[in-house]
Amino acid sequence: MAAAPSPRKPALLYALASMGMGHAVRAEPLIAHLREHYEVIVFTGGPAHAYLSARFPDVRRIHRPRYFFRGNRVAPDLIYLYILVTSPLIVWSLCRLWWARLTRRPVALLTDFETQSIWSALLVRPLFRLPIVSLDNQGMFRFADPPGMPASEAKRLEAIRFQAWTVVPFADRYLVANFAQPALRDARAAYVPPPIRDDVLARLPRARAADGTAPVLAYLGLRREPGLQQTLEATGLRFVVFGAERDEDVGQVQFRRFAHDAYLDALADAPFVLVSAGHSSICDALALGKPVLAYPSQGQFEQELNGHAVEALGVGRALKAIEAGPIADFARNLAGYRAAVLERFHGATPFFDNRQCFVTVDATLRALTGG
Repeated sequence: MAAAPSPRKPALLYALASMGMGHAVRAEPLIAHLREHYEVIVFTGGPAHAYLSARFPDVRRIHRPRYFFRGNRVAPDLIYLYILVTSPLIVWSLCRLWWARLTRRPVALLTDFETQSIWSALLVRPLFRLPIVSLDNQGMFRFADPPGMPASEAKRLEAIRFQAWTVVPFADRYLVANFAQPALRDARAAYVPPPIRDDVLARLPRARAADGTAPVLAYLGLRREPGLQQTLEATGLRFVVFGAERDEDVGQVQFRRFAHDAYLDALADAPFVLVSAGHSSICDALALGKPVLAYPSQGQFEQELNGHAVEALGVGRALKAIEAGPIADFARNLAGYRAAVLERFHGATPFFDNRQCFVTVDATLRALTGG
């Protein structure tokens, strides 16, 4: 007799914000785990769609907002104008999400700060209830007091909390994946370790063996910093800068186009990193034991909060400008920052623990779906 076909796995919707790549790289190990138990249908856009569709089946495109800058400063008015002009694509995305719900009958929605998926579920919730689990790093400043934030920034904090509420107005459970973990004030919220890609974790032995003589890694994302090469030269340190338009060496500074493996190798070898204060970039560095010089994008308060947290935890510093003096001073005091990184994130119980994250996500989904 032919063997009976194995029962079909339940479907799960997983929607990711895609203004940058941080949400996608964080999702990669979690999607791989969830596929052991579910048929995971991923919704995202832009480069995140290309990245994840190369790694997983059933990754579907939806509309995404985009970053716009004036010089090195984020331009929120242009971002909102883009959302308004492209609103028909938002309707198209909602229809794609509704169609997946009708045809695949998912047991739950897992969303990483992706607003279209949340609203698609809430608009029909009175008729078709779908359990919603929010998993993102933004829950830290929404449900807790961000560490190191000056009291003078209280109004900006309230504004970004409201913005986060408009993106995720409701979830049945909130899982907060943040490297900073101040006390949460909502009983529906709990911390999980931020998921770290296997490609990063596999380089941990290499990072531990690094002798501190390799170039400092610098990666500022989409920004183009005027006079960057001259400023970095003036520190007296060697740098490798990723995200350049072409590969070239200028004095003590190596400029490199972004390449995944080369970037992670340089990260593992570097004595410390100079990065924009995106959450995933910081987590990758800390997971490999690297102190962080965080340079928040001007006007992006979420990144400023990440910079404050890095300083409050003692694992790095936040820069308001790229200047030779503070960078050189950071390098002179590197031993103290490195000791703080190792104590806080690489102790007897390592902080970055994908298995613990998976256990919590699995338990949360089972509790909401009865599975």
